[in-house]
Amino acid sequence: IFYAESPSFPKRSSNLTVVVSKLESPVINDNNIADYFDISRNTDNWGTFICTLKQNLKIYNDTILIGSLNSKTLVINQKLNVVGKENNSLTKCKIKLSSTASGSTINGLNINVPNGYHGYSIIALEKGISDINLINNHLNYSGERDRITAIELIANGDNQISNVNIYNNTIVINS
Repeated sequence: IFYAESPSFPKRSSNLTVVVSKLESPVINDNNIADYFDISRNTDNWGTFICTLKQNLKIYNDTILIGSLNSKTLVINQKLNVVGKENNSLTKCKIKLSSTASGSTINGLNINVPNGYHGYSIIALEKGISDINLINNHLNYSGERDRITAIELIANGDNQISNVNIYNNTIVINS
């Protein structure tokens, strides 16, 4: 705060209130997901609700924390850090990153897909995406091992995927 005395300004007051608000990344769970994602009334073949990140959403530090989610397909359509909160649990959930999510990181999620849910990818990267980090995620699938893809890279022709870093992930398939 800068203050300079001059005849045109009133004398300095000793009553000064400064408000500092703490900026934090939001924690997304089943109770507040509609605040951050548009939820489609339609479901995919798994019966999960398709949740697309709201357009032009301003999120502190471009980071969301994930708590507990059930039966959701999260569609990330902008650069975002998606970080699993301690003891996070995503049951019957999928993550899909569109090409406009280049530069995103998915870190520390625990995704569990029970038996009977197959034919899709747990994490899918669409064509044209680049500079993606998939780190420290635990993907657990119970079912036929040839019926699901843990991490899928979708590319064709000129819409290649580039600079994808996949490391320190655990993929468990119990068949």
